[in-house]
Amino acid sequence: MLCTFTTPRPAPHPLLEPLRGRCPCPQAFTLYPRNLVTSRSYSLRRCSRQAALSSAAEAGSSAATPEAPPAIHFDKHELVLEVGDRKITLETGEIGRQASGAVMARDGDTMIYTTACCDAAPEEGAPGARHGSPLQVHYAERFSAAGRTSGGYVKRDGRAKEHEILISRLVDRPLRPLLPADWRRPTQVLSWVLSFDGARGTEALAVTAAGAALALSAVPIRAAVAAVRVGLIPGRGLVLDPDSEEVEASVLDLLVAGSAEGLLMVEAGAEFVTEADMLEAIAFGQAAVQKMCVAIDAWAAQVGKPAAEASEASDAGDLEGSAALDAVRARFGDAYKTLHRSALDKAGREAALRALRSEAVDALTPAAAGDAPAPDAAALGAACRALEQETARRLTAREGVRMDGRAPDAVRGISCRAGALPRTHGSALFTRGETQVLAVATLGCEEGVRRLDSMAGQEDDRFYLQYFFPPSCVGETGRQGPAGRREIGHGALAQRALAPAVPPEAEFPYSIRLESTVTESNGSSSMATVCAGCLALLDAGVPLKGLVAGVAMGLVLDAQAPGGFRVLTDILGAEDALGDMDFKVAGDAHGISALQLDVKAAGGITGEVAAAALGAARAARLAVLRAMGACAPPPRGSLAAHAPRLRRVPVPAGKLGLLIGAGGRTLRALQAEHRVSLQLSDGEGPGGTGDDGAPAPAWAAIRADSQADADAAAEAILALVDEPERGRVYRGARVTQVLPFGALVEVAPRREGLLHLSEWAAPGAPQPRLAADVAAVGDAVDVQILDVLDGGKLRLSRKALLDPVEGYDAEAAAAAAAEAGAQRGNGGADDGARYKRRRPRGEGAGNGAPRRYARGPPRERQASPDSSAASADTAA
Repeated sequence: MLCTFTTPRPAPHPLLEPLRGRCPCPQAFTLYPRNLVTSRSYSLRRCSRQAALSSAAEAGSSAATPEAPPAIHFDKHELVLEVGDRKITLETGEIGRQASGAVMARDGDTMIYTTACCDAAPEEGAPGARHGSPLQVHYAERFSAAGRTSGGYVKRDGRAKEHEILISRLVDRPLRPLLPADWRRPTQVLSWVLSFDGARGTEALAVTAAGAALALSAVPIRAAVAAVRVGLIPGRGLVLDPDSEEVEASVLDLLVAGSAEGLLMVEAGAEFVTEADMLEAIAFGQAAVQKMCVAIDAWAAQVGKPAAEASEASDAGDLEGSAALDAVRARFGDAYKTLHRSALDKAGREAALRALRSEAVDALTPAAAGDAPAPDAAALGAACRALEQETARRLTAREGVRMDGRAPDAVRGISCRAGALPRTHGSALFTRGETQVLAVATLGCEEGVRRLDSMAGQEDDRFYLQYFFPPSCVGETGRQGPAGRREIGHGALAQRALAPAVPPEAEFPYSIRLESTVTESNGSSSMATVCAGCLALLDAGVPLKGLVAGVAMGLVLDAQAPGGFRVLTDILGAEDALGDMDFKVAGDAHGISALQLDVKAAGGITGEVAAAALGAARAARLAVLRAMGACAPPPRGSLAAHAPRLRRVPVPAGKLGLLIGAGGRTLRALQAEHRVSLQLSDGEGPGGTGDDGAPAPAWAAIRADSQADADAAAEAILALVDEPERGRVYRGARVTQVLPFGALVEVAPRREGLLHLSEWAAPGAPQPRLAADVAAVGDAVDVQILDVLDGGKLRLSRKALLDPVEGYDAEAAAAAAAEAGAQRGNGGADDGARYKRRRPRGEGAGNGAPRRYARGPPRERQASPDSSAASADTAA
């Protein structure tokens, strides 16, 4: 126990007041001042209680020395995975020991910490977990991982950014189908990037870490999951786990995830690669994933936790053979088959299913069955939904009968028109069956780019797509607010599909914002966004490399189907829900630009299924492209009348200050005079070049409402920053000052030259005597640069641009000028030489010897007698 100081009693000195404390002793520490005036030192007398405590402590310390705390020994386990010529390390047992599964994954100097947890089973009598999928996945990046701090106002990492949400979805999609259908405990996977070296992306490592953490945990996941990244570099071929530089050189960016059993997820962006190259890359990545998953499964069997039991049954997966399902199938099985073959639209089918479900529940409830045992209404409702899915899957897979009556490889009817909105820069309405999207393209300049801040640094998106899915598009009410995960994911997929067709900034310097609003939805709204967005971009005048379309493919696995599966083209929303795969493919007539594969079957799919789906997708994509080519009315193909006009003007190094001016006056004057908006950049211009293709270390972006204003502003900027050259002509230069012998003319902002009287009139015309007779401040004149003198001074001429007077003899005039110059003694030198500087007082002439008087010798004067003596003294 420690006692704090207190001031002496009574009447403490002011210097002792800060020492007042709280001690339970009556006297505590008593301080006696020795010399308050000089030394400010004090003597200290401890209270009796404190002295006793100190004596006891000293005796105890001399009797026995306390032992050091025991060291903690961690049950640490490590797994090294070989990915190509590199190694990935997974560690567990040291960090996060209270989590059900915790893994620290390391690739180079990039480290991701991932945990997997599930809630305990509900106690006896406690309410069970809520119905629905219990999995939640959150991925977060720490700026400190790369030694950075967020550039925003809020410095704390927390709110998920769009790219973090996209990676969370990448981690979630291959894990979800591997959870048991009867698993109802809330399960959460959390990942944090704690160290980042910037050499490679974190997507594949995050999926692998999450799969390993779940495999080690008590969550009964079917198998471990891993992922790899694959690139395709021209001249080198396929590259496993490419680094950042290799990704930039690659024409394919492919992420493959799966288990030891099969393929579970594919995410790809490409520069229109062929289907054959895509299949080869998928197989290449899947082989590496299978090796990793086998190693993780064996590791988890040794060091992982026993899997928990899933005790709560689902309403569909475990109803096979139940009394409720048997009763509904026996009495209403034929009715469900008839309904499936009726080819109703979405609203009609949903209404018919509700009516049939209500009829089945009413007919089979205990009250209707009398004394016979019968299932309750909840079990009957679940059995009806299970029979709906069972009937639809069997008829679709075995007989090829789809809900809307189409053939398995048929595309729904398509209608599209451009220019749907008159005041937008570009717009299009695309309808495919009961899915409809309205897309709007907006052009801008530098302020229109989307700026992203991540641990890898700040970057700008010149082209970006924003996807909106309001609840009204499916006839429902719902939340309105920030974009959800689904909207962000669908928008990113459509943006990735269109990005390879967008021209580079050097060819089209606009920023491009594309909006997609889903007005009707019955399957594949993201691929409809690709089609509508392509037409809207063309309507805005964006010179795309070609038409881009997308289509969604489905799959139903059935042992009795031909080949064991049935691939469906342009799936409906209900077919997506009952199927085993959602396969979205976008591209042009030559190849694929984006691909997204999500497998819902726990065992994954084989390469044969993927090949069949890609072949059917190509045929469907070509059909959609033909329909888009017949768009009526067609896209405008040029800038709208009210769209902004942009020009980029290269600025030589060190000339940005001339454009800005003192306090920004020159920049504001240029904007006001030409009615434009200017943005200056000291970085490289688009593609490192300006409009003329020459290197441009800096550039000026001009945004104007008309092309004429943009061109005029560009000419003014070039005139200001360009170095003047002999012979250059300036039209409409402004007279800024009138002098007796000429005028100062502003050929560019803050750049003036002298227009001498001798260079005013046309050759052969009488020369004016005074500049004020022919010029006034504010007059516009056309001039040409005769010469650039030292210091950048300009000699201008108006005469050089005028036609000679009739009968004017140029040779005779030149001879006369030379003779006049010889007579003046200057040998016909330059006209400006006659305006010689007046000789200062005291300077000599000829040999340059100093002269006492500037105006000749002094007049002789007669000395007076009175001054003779003084003069003599002065002379002496």
